[in-house]
Amino acid sequence: EIRDAEDWNIDIVPCAAQGHEPAAERNNRTIKERIRIQAQRLPCKCIPRVMMKVLGVTATEQLNYFPAKNGLSDFYSPGVIMGEAPLDYQDNFIVTCGSYAQAEESTTNTMKARTLDGIYLKALRNGHGVMDLVTGKPITRHKVTTFPTADDIIRAVERMAIDEGCKSNTFRSKSGELLSDADWIAGVDYDDYDEEDRDDDN
Repeated sequence: EIRDAEDWNIDIVPCAAQGHEPAAERNNRTIKERIRIQAQRLPCKCIPRVMMKVLGVTATEQLNYFPAKNGLSDFYSPGVIMGEAPLDYQDNFIVTCGSYAQAEESTTNTMKARTLDGIYLKALRNGHGVMDLVTGKPITRHKVTTFPTADDIIRAVERMAIDEGCKSNTFRSKSGELLSDADWIAGVDYDDYDEEDRDDDN
């Protein structure tokens, strides 16, 4: 909430009810497209809410990774200007969301497992975010090791999503029309039987 806008020399122009602000709409479409791309890159046909939420947060954060055109600085990104830690390739870009990871557990000299199975979510300032494959809850660990994602891991993630009511990573318009990948490529259309197959999957 902004108070005493006149003291700050701010001219507030609220949007009318049921109106649309072009800049905000363009920003929303950009975020949706980035989420769609990340979801389609995953090996799972459907993912639980924890992973989908991280995809949304990551897509939004990535917009602040680089200096903005006509922004405050030609050299510093909005994230750095607002106090975020500088990005590091080894820490922030080696592992992607959805990768199978073994998260280290702090144990003593017992028979307890030293690691737990998880799905990598995102890099944190002092560690890593991981979804526990047993509980489905997000956890944080200081060190993780990634491995190729086996079919059993993919099926486990899909079962979590199905239990939450999600059957596929499909996107639909406001009217319920299925938005296929070809909808964003001019001159490319899916055949009718392809559309029927996609509907059957849902």
